[in-house]
Formats: sequence, structure tokens, C-alpha cells
Amino acid sequence: MIEGEVIPVGASEDRIVRVTPDRIEYIDLAGQDQVIDLDECATNWVQYWKDQSTDFIFMPRATQESVDAWNARCVGRRGREGTLYWVELMNERKPVSSLRHGKRECTYWPH
Repeated sequence: MIEGEVIPVGASEDRIVRVTPDRIEYIDLAGQDQVIDLDECATNWVQYWKDQSTDFIFMPRATQESVDAWNARCVGRRGREGTLYWVELMNERKPVSSLRHGKRECTYWPH
């Protein structure tokens, strides 16, 4: 996982205000309103993928066109550590924002 800004999300530390197809609005640990631009994240993901493409494995029958279409909508990475689900967004902040939550469904956002 890339280290960056960690935004805890959950019943005790609910900090996400709004999620839209274009952005995530949240309150940081200092109480300041913040926005993550998902278009910026998608652009940065495409560049990250190009720079790291040898580290990725194509799925069987995947075409370059389907990979490019997927990457154009991708805004970061997601995963799980024990019972904690996380999302790393490819914005320009430290170098990414990491959202952590105890529920899997909180790691899926349409873009």
C-alpha cells in the first residue's frame, strides 16, 4: 500500500460527506472540508498504469481496447487487510488518499 493521507470512515469517525461520480467530499482530521476529484484520480491512474504496466497481468481474452476503457474509469486501488477494507485514490495528495472502512460495500464507487 502507498502511504499517504488516511481518512478513517465508520460509525465512530464518519468523515465522508458526499460521493458523486465526479468527486468525494469529506472532512479531514483537522475538521477542514476537502474534495477528492475523481477525474484527476482517473488521469493519474492511467499514467500510473502506463509507468507500471509490466507489473499487471492481463486477464484472458482482454484486448488493449478493453484495458484502456477500464483504466479510463479507474480511480485507484482497493483491498482488504483482515477485517479492514481500504481504497487508495490516485489524487495528488501525499501522494494518494486512503479511505479505510469495515464494510466491503464502502469500497465501490461508480466513476
